[in-house]
Parts: sequence; structure tokens; C-alpha cells
Amino acid sequence: MVGWGASGRLDGALILTLTADGKQVFSDRKPLTVIETATPPAALKTGQAAQIAVFDPGKKVARFLTSRGIRFTEIGSLANLPKAASVLVIGPDALDASTSASSRLAAWASSGKRVVVLDQKNPLRYQGLPVPIESTEHAGRAAYIEDASHPACAGLRSEDFWTWGVNVPVYRNAYGKPARGARSHIQCHARLANSALIEIPVDTGLMLLCQLTVGTNIERSAPAQRMLLNLVNRAVTYKRTLRTVRSCVGADPQFAKALDVVGLKHTPSPSPLEAIAGASGAARLAVIEATAGNLKQLASASARVKAFAESGGWIMLHGLTPEGLADFNALVGQSHMIRPFRMERVNWPADRSSLTAGLTLTDIVMYSGERIFGWTADEYVASDIFSHCVDLYDIAPFGRMPSDYHYNIVNGMFSADAWKYIFSFDLNTDKPEFTMELPKAPRIERI
Repeated sequence: MVGWGASGRLDGALILTLTADGKQVFSDRKPLTVIETATPPAALKTGQAAQIAVFDPGKKVARFLTSRGIRFTEIGSLANLPKAASVLVIGPDALDASTSASSRLAAWASSGKRVVVLDQKNPLRYQGLPVPIESTEHAGRAAYIEDASHPACAGLRSEDFWTWGVNVPVYRNAYGKPARGARSHIQCHARLANSALIEIPVDTGLMLLCQLTVGTNIERSAPAQRMLLNLVNRAVTYKRTLRTVRSCVGADPQFAKALDVVGLKHTPSPSPLEAIAGASGAARLAVIEATAGNLKQLASASARVKAFAESGGWIMLHGLTPEGLADFNALVGQSHMIRPFRMERVNWPADRSSLTAGLTLTDIVMYSGERIFGWTADEYVASDIFSHCVDLYDIAPFGRMPSDYHYNIVNGMFSADAWKYIFSFDLNTDKPEFTMELPKAPRIERI
């Protein structure tokens, strides 16, 4: 066993051994995790918790919060929401069909309040949502964290959202993933296209919509208890951060159009250095097209770029090409390689970045429309999903091969996808040897 640590988890194992005549003849090891739910986060122990109002006709959530020493005011109706409260927690199945479609909660949140809505038979919909989000009747017994760094997921892992009990779903009436104006933190259902936990900024306030069966399972599930504590803590400590955005775009008209389509408010700048100009210490974001000329200007003013970053500024570069690689490497301090994207497997890593929250595999995989075989509907994956790839761990796809066919060795495909995707040979007649030229001399860790 190991100590609690900052994560609030105790990871260990349940070990079973069988001994006969003084000799071990069998051993089995099962992972075992204990999740801290007895001690609430620090912010919930202070006077801030007195600002919490709870509407919970079923009393389950109210009893749990009381058992953890969290102070709150219980209300019997949503007709007149308390002005003194800054956080409202709505217990499971507390909303009827009429209230779920009312804009009352969103309007209350817009004044800087925070609303936590636990699993509902009638989840918020229509006018009840400040942004367009699809409602579904989907339920299931497995869900997956999208952003492990988010406070709502503190001390939890994806394996904690797996089969919470017999005939007990992990989520119900999940939402469709929002296209804009909100973020999905727990994804679920077919193709992971639904969300069981959505965070919606509403002006200076916040709405947390949780269709995980947290409220229903609060009396028996440690992950449900930890999730509730995390959600209330997130609501109590939430502070809206706005970043002023300057953009230096125009070389790629589709990218410039995309910034406007997603509703980003940004001030165009004629040069990348003007995009990072401004008062120090401000929360700023510079969106810059990674043309060779823009990167050369940034690299030549590395001190200004460093000062911008150290003062809290972020730079988003779009469209890196081989012509700008040297200056890009100088900016980031790493010797990256770049190559053209090819017909290859595209996948998410097991540990997702918070920057990819809300995205599914269908957002990064496209098909060409060309059938692989005439007798099946399977299509080749597209070879132009992206323009270029920058290296991370695998150097083999960056090597120079004898022919295009040899790149099938490093395309991530298998014969189960289609034999046309793979590199095959007849060992009786072919000599499976070739020379691959790497772009630099790295230290090879694994083949």
C-alpha cells in the first residue's frame, strides 16, 4: 500500500495465495483502490460553504453534505432562488418537465452564481440551456474522463466510472457533446459522442450539468461521493478568467473563417509581434499562423516571446510547414522533425490532453470515399486529413523509405483493417531487407 498523497486515492492490491505442503501453488492479484470521501476539500470547510443552497426533495444529497460537515441552506422550491447564496445544488430527479425547460436557472447563474445540477429524469433542455446542447435518453455503465486535470475529476480515474452496481447505470439521459459555448469533461455512449458532465460558463457565472448517477448513488458509491465533493468545490471556488485574444491570420482563409465560425472574439494584428504586444501580466492569447515569415519574426524576438509567456500569455500557432521548422524549434527549445501526413491510423493517446476535451475520434478521422474492395462498404482512410505531422515518440514514420509501399510498415494499420494497408512479402522469394534513412541520429530506445 502507498500513502494518500494529494490525489486522495490509496492504490493497492488484494492478493490471494494458496499454499499446499508449505509451497505456494497459486497466486492472484486484483487491483484495489480506496477513494477519500470523508474529508471535504478545504474550501468547503470554511465560511464559503454557508453560501450554498440545496434543493433536494429526496434528501440524499442533503444528508451526505451534512455528514461531511458542509454548511448549506436547504430550500423547498426553485420559485424564489435565494439572493444571498452563490451556489445552488439541485439533487437527483428534482426537476419536472416544465422547470427543466425554463430559463430560470441560467438567468440566476448569469449574475455570477454557480449551479450544480445532478442526474435528472428531466435534464435541462431547450430554454433551460444557455447554449444549444442535444438531450438524449442514453444510459450506460461505462464513462471516460476527458480532462483529468480538471478540478471536477480530482482524485478520480476513468476506471472509477465502470459498473457502479447491479441494474445501476453509471450515467443516464446523457447530453450530446456541445459544439460551442461549453465543455464536456466526462464522455460516454456510442463512439463517445455523448457527455455525462458538462461545464457551461454563463456570463460571469457557471453551470455544471452532471448526468452521472451521482445523486442516485451517493449513499453507496465512493466515486459518486468524490464527484459530488469535487463539483461543489468547483462551484464554490470558480472564478471566471477572460483572455483578450489577438490574431495574426490571413494566409489560410479557411482558418481565419473558422475563428469567426466558433464565435471567437479577437482583434486582428498585422504582425505576430504586434499580436503579443501589450501590458504585461494580462491574461492574453495570441493566435498566429505559423508561416515561415511569422515564425522568423518571433524567433528573432525571442526575449519578447519569453516575456509574453512568463507574464501569463499563450501563443497558439497554426499550420507549421517544413519551411518554418528551424524557427519553430528555436521558439520551443526542442529539435522537432516534421513530415507530410499520409494514409495512416489516427488515434488519441490513452492519456488525453486537456486541450482535446470535448473531441471524439470521429473529429480527427476522415474517410476518402474510395472503397477498399468492391464487395464491402469499407473505405480507405483519407490521406489529407492533416498537412504535416511533428514528432513525439516514434521516429520510424519520419525515415526515408525505398518506396511509398514501405511506409505501410509504419502507418499503424493491421491486416484486420485490410491487406492493402500492410507491407507483405513472400518469404520464399522476397528478401525482406531495406535501408531506412533517419533525418537525424537519435538514441533509439525501442524497436
